[in-house]
Amino acid sequence: MAFRLTENAAVVAISAGIGLCTYASRGGAAEPGADGGPDSTVTMTIGVALLTSALLLSARLGIYQEVLYTTFGKHSQQALFFTHALPLPGFLLLASDIGHHAALFSASEPLALPLLPVAVPRLWFFLACNVVTQYPFGMEACPHDVFVSVSAAGIQHTDVGADCLRHCFADSGVN
Repeated sequence: MAFRLTENAAVVAISAGIGLCTYASRGGAAEPGADGGPDSTVTMTIGVALLTSALLLSARLGIYQEVLYTTFGKHSQQALFFTHALPLPGFLLLASDIGHHAALFSASEPLALPLLPVAVPRLWFFLACNVVTQYPFGMEACPHDVFVSVSAAGIQHTDVGADCLRHCFADSGVN
């Protein structure tokens, strides 16, 4: 699978731009270790290394997805299901942490809602609002559209577009 020079140049340019923006937005760090925390350069290096490894793994997944589409046909719904269903057992590794945070959510200040006869813990209400408002705007549409885009245009074009959108949303404060 060969990519054109312009496609590779676009990926390199976007990656360099995101790297420069990341470095520029790190803010005015205090003296290393002044607040008792780790050295800011070491912390930033570890963070960038983690993000780079995630990016490389994501790129490999995209290439593998393209190979599967070429071999077995373009079934974006099936790919969407498997990429969301297969990681679910991994949450078992976080079961104690999820339980701990569920207890913290339950212990939050009660919020009296006009339509409910009982008070709801404030953090559970905020989480429910987050889930309900994101469903029509992102959780269903975004992953589905990415998989359809990969099946139609290829991983490199989709990745460049997604990186541009991610960068724009990161600058605007939208996650």
